[in-house]
Amino acid sequence: MHPKHTSVDIMDTLIYNVAFTGNRDYIISFCADQMYYPLKIRLFEAETMKLLFDNATSDYKESITVRINNTQKIIMELTLLADKSNKEKISKKDVCVGMILQWRKIKLTRVNDL
Repeated sequence: MHPKHTSVDIMDTLIYNVAFTGNRDYIISFCADQMYYPLKIRLFEAETMKLLFDNATSDYKESITVRINNTQKIIMELTLLADKSNKEKISKKDVCVGMILQWRKIKLTRVNDL
């Protein structure tokens, strides 16, 4: 797999179309230079564009955990908000944004195992 890159700026939105396999817990983490924080993360159901998650409700945490029970396509949006005090300091156009996507299988518990 080759790294991909693009130029982004403040208030630009990066869009990722991802197929998530069911029966897994996912940890999705984004990072950038601190001056570009907060990072706005939103997850949408791909077929209906129904909003599934918005990190504005959790103080813009950049790492989230999501349980996916059934395989589905999800659209992830990342917007570099940058607080007002940093907007004047930012002069470069190229921003390094990282994403880590980790998962683990959900352990199913049978009634007899309780």
